[in-house]
Amino acid sequence: MKVHMNAAARAGASEDEILDAVFIAALIGQTKILASSLRTFRQFEGDQSPE
Repeated sequence: MKVHMNAAARAGASEDEILDAVFIAALIGQTKILASSLRTFRQFEGDQSPE
């Protein structure tokens, strides 16, 4: 998941767009991975913060 988030960011996707994609994938896939995906996003979001 983090690999895909980083690739999306490199391609110019905003954090909001990446989060939208996580939500859409969770709805389409109807899986139980939403919680782990959101944890991964929070890590990704922290990694993207300017220092």
